[in-house]
Amino acid sequence: MTGDDTPRISRLTGRFADDELEAAYRNQTWPVQRTQIALTLAGLGTGLVITLSSDFLYLWGTPWFAPTAGLRGAAGVGGLGACAFLLLARPGWRPPAAPVLIQGVIGLMMIAFIVVAFAFPAVETTPRGISDVMVFTAFCMCIFAIVAGFGVFPYPVAVAVFCTGLALSYLVLAGLYWNTASYPKVSQSVLVLAGCAFGWIMAIVNNISTRRRFHVTRLYEKARLAAERSEAFQTFLRAASGHDIRQPLYALDLNASALETMAARGDLEQVRRLARRQKMMARNMSGLLAAMIELSTLDLGRRSARARPVALNALIGDAADPLLDLAEEKGIGVRRLATRLCADIDPGILVHVISNLLANAINHSGATRVVVGVKRRGAAVEVIVADNGKGLSPRPAQIRSIADLRDEERATRLHAGLGMEIMFGLCDRGGLRLTITSRPGSGVLAAITCARSGAPEV
Repeated sequence: MTGDDTPRISRLTGRFADDELEAAYRNQTWPVQRTQIALTLAGLGTGLVITLSSDFLYLWGTPWFAPTAGLRGAAGVGGLGACAFLLLARPGWRPPAAPVLIQGVIGLMMIAFIVVAFAFPAVETTPRGISDVMVFTAFCMCIFAIVAGFGVFPYPVAVAVFCTGLALSYLVLAGLYWNTASYPKVSQSVLVLAGCAFGWIMAIVNNISTRRRFHVTRLYEKARLAAERSEAFQTFLRAASGHDIRQPLYALDLNASALETMAARGDLEQVRRLARRQKMMARNMSGLLAAMIELSTLDLGRRSARARPVALNALIGDAADPLLDLAEEKGIGVRRLATRLCADIDPGILVHVISNLLANAINHSGATRVVVGVKRRGAAVEVIVADNGKGLSPRPAQIRSIADLRDEERATRLHAGLGMEIMFGLCDRGGLRLTITSRPGSGVLAAITCARSGAPEV
């Protein structure tokens, strides 16, 4: 990762500085952390319950018995209860409620440890007995601090409070019995401080390393999904290119045949007219290929759809002109309604969508008339392509997405073909909204909604 990719993590609270990243981390890692923390609390709670027997053996009949046994038992049962609650009672339970329970149990355990640490030396009557009790207490504190550091690291603040409480209480205890115990207390104090410091540091290190691994994994998943989308888009674009270029090529072939016939008849005026149309169609095809090459950079990291102010009248002409001969060959009248409106769009995408809509209307609608125009809709404009054909589906339908299209195909056995998916796919990538309304026997009306703009760029 570069410096810019490294997430900022608070050393004090152990949280991501980015709230969105923190929420994602909590939600995605909670199932594993829940199990780990639950088992850790169960282990600490079991240790406290087992050692509760020593309170009955050595503290029974003393003023220390009630608070020591009560706190030790409550902390032990609390650890086991929290484990059961996390794993069994509420398997789907998630933060922010979870920290209250977890940190509350850790705090109760810390208080129980401190009271136990002061209770046992207080009931000993010999210097040797006091020293033995303090050695055992130091060993237990180290073990519990290290276990907490490894097992409850998602809550480093709770671990820090737990370890600090144990360390300070032992230092106070060592000071109280410095002149009473039979041998020096330095080694035990150093052991407790080292164990508590190690547990605290491990909580911080594990928390930060786990969060960084999560961040790296998240970046990898994003890169993988982007690569998959890019590959899918390239496959989609290859299909779209073949589909879009087939119509003008077919129209060129029709014109070439017509040129041969008219040249044989000696009709020079018609030959000139068709030659001019062939020249215009060749230029339009060149623009179409350039637009396809430009579209191929979408989703590849080189660029996204680039919207700019475009005059819709000229753009509709670019889309419709290559298909006029095909429409004439099929006896279909194509009417273009002039407009002065402009839209903020990626022109390459909109040209492809309009071309596909017109080609579908000419080839598959059974219409005698197709109208292309623009309507103003508040801050938006709608490019309309409407025909008077048989309709898209045997029932009234309104299709707003590829999902709607596939639902209609399943319900009515409609065979819309690749062209419809191409249109919805391009609109989705270009920030356009396509709505296709079909009524049996009344034709199809397709509306492409775009953001309206002022004058186009010069």
